[in-house]
Amino acid sequence: MDINNQKQPIIKKKVGCLKIFLIIIGGSILIGIIGSMLSGSDSSQQIQQKSDVSNMAYVISKGFVKQALKAPSTADFPFLDFNSQSLDDDRYQVSSYVDSQNSFGAVIRNEWTTTLKYLGGADADPRNWELEKMIIGDEIVYEK
Repeated sequence: MDINNQKQPIIKKKVGCLKIFLIIIGGSILIGIIGSMLSGSDSSQQIQQKSDVSNMAYVISKGFVKQALKAPSTADFPFLDFNSQSLDDDRYQVSSYVDSQNSFGAVIRNEWTTTLKYLGGADADPRNWELEKMIIGDEIVYEK
């Protein structure tokens, strides 16, 4: 029994040290997370807003592309298969594809690219966007 009694204090010391170590590490991580949230909140909001506007550029672009098609009511755009990138603070280039009927009634797929300028205001309002260039297939459909 003396052997068991001697081992218990050693185990208790190891467990106690481990608890202290975990508390210190956990506290450091928590402080780091809170600090990064407080210091980076403005920049992360700006990144999120930029991403939201970039996604809205795709929605607005679909409207412009649809207007240029022979049979706009047949237009079928992909839900997530698009590329939208910021060219500078207020200009975006968007590319994707559309399946729609041509003048003979056959459904064809056309790749398209638009360049848009965001004028400010509500980004969901098409009047707050200016189309600068639109390419459908290999044809420049519009260029400012």
